Amino acid sequence: MAGDEELVLRIRDAIKRVEPGLRRLMAEHVRLTVENGVPVVGTELAAVVCVPVADVDRRLARARRATHEAITRALIAEGSRAEDAESYGRWALGPGLLELSERDGPRRAAALALLKRRAGVIQRAGAVTEFARRNPRVVRRSANAAAGVIGLLVVGAVLVLAPHADRREQGVLAAPPGEAAEPIAGKPVLPEVPTAAVAPTGEPAPGMPYLADDPPRGVVAPIVPPAPTAAAPPPEAPAPPPARKWGYARVDNEYGQPLGAERPMAGDGVWGTWQKDAGQAGRKVTLTHLAAGEYRVRLPGVAAEDGVAHVTVNHWAAGAAVSCGVRETTPDGDDQLITVTCRSETAPADVGFDIFFAQGSAGDVRPDATAVRHAGPGRYLVPPMTGYAQVTPYGDGHTRCQVVSTVEIACHAIETGAAADSDWRLGSVRDLSFLQNGTSKQLAAGVYAVGFRGVARGDVLQVTTLGSRPGYCRGVDLISAGFGGTLATVFCVDSAGKPADLRFGVAIVRRPVRTESGFGAIYIQPGS
Repeated sequence: MAGDEELVLRIRDAIKRVEPGLRRLMAEHVRLTVENGVPVVGTELAAVVCVPVADVDRRLARARRATHEAITRALIAEGSRAEDAESYGRWALGPGLLELSERDGPRRAAALALLKRRAGVIQRAGAVTEFARRNPRVVRRSANAAAGVIGLLVVGAVLVLAPHADRREQGVLAAPPGEAAEPIAGKPVLPEVPTAAVAPTGEPAPGMPYLADDPPRGVVAPIVPPAPTAAAPPPEAPAPPPARKWGYARVDNEYGQPLGAERPMAGDGVWGTWQKDAGQAGRKVTLTHLAAGEYRVRLPGVAAEDGVAHVTVNHWAAGAAVSCGVRETTPDGDDQLITVTCRSETAPADVGFDIFFAQGSAGDVRPDATAVRHAGPGRYLVPPMTGYAQVTPYGDGHTRCQVVSTVEIACHAIETGAAADSDWRLGSVRDLSFLQNGTSKQLAAGVYAVGFRGVARGDVLQVTTLGSRPGYCRGVDLISAGFGGTLATVFCVDSAGKPADLRFGVAIVRRPVRTESGFGAIYIQPGS
């Protein structure tokens, strides 16, 4: 195969031919992708190049097209066939780039060093044609897989509107296939809190005169100059706030394990901020099957009283109307224990599920829920918010809850579909790179394929039901659609367990490039 050095120099030469306004954006995208092992776009890239999040992915798509065209033109000029040149360009900016990130330490360091140098000159004319001739299947497969715009987000989220009679409700609509929706800028969920004024301490400000002790009545107090003092040491910089703790786990085949035993979980579907802590990195998420349809998940090193857990069914094997909720979540030393209950409309049910837990911050958590208004049986009004919102029922009640709109929550009994009060938790993702250019296709009644263009496959899939019609949607599959995207399959049923066309929201969660990234505002609603 073409060597690492040749690949890097090809990309560097091509970036030099990109218009100046996009050149640095593309260079940083390539460098960060090789450094981190995942395509870096969205908020992560915007923070480095100081480009608005709403613009960065659109500009990156232009930069990638221009870079690909530059690679193709250069190779054709050297004598490569047009078809081979174009295929190599797709491979170079797709699987080839990720292969660089997977090299051993010295080789990856050498590739990064080359990326930071000036563009070189490739002397081997026709090398790509030779590569394509020797590896035709690799080139074709890689080119097809890399055909999409590249992107990867901390949380990719898209709200999908399925055919539904309730047209009054509002949500973020997925763009038609092949079109990218303009990102919608919104106000923060919570208002900015001004810095509190410092109360007087009785001490004069340095260098200012002050009044002597209170004089007798009728006597004017003399003005006393301040005594000379040594220069005050500079104030210490405030300690940075502690990083938010969060983690997730995908309970797949483990859901059928014997009752009672606490067993470690492994695999790609498990991650948490504890893995960045040298003292906690070797610890495992554990799962205990407590009873039929009841599980306890232990997430190590993320204990937080102010956190929230979300759970969603992830399995085709589940009965049509099986859903899961959180009975309770509580710290246990350094760990967080989350008890999950799953049931159908008639009985508890064992099923696989995805679970996500995130700690809030002082500005994100509203434990008194004063902003939440109870509007009737099973109805709650929440302040407007932007981004992606997910609601999970809490407690022992047999209920499901869904987001009616961006400001209203509805809960109903699993068995009957009637409105029912319930404890619940609502989390919203904001100030991250939200996807609003997803595509959806209905495969059958209640079954949808949701495409995340430019998002590599995540670890867990979270789905929340939208709208006032009682029902339940769950994610059943998450696969890579080549290097350029991810395909999620969502299944929706009504209260009777029959396939139904419902509105839903989808979020893909994966380990972050920047560990300080967190989950959005968290609302905690006490039981009614």
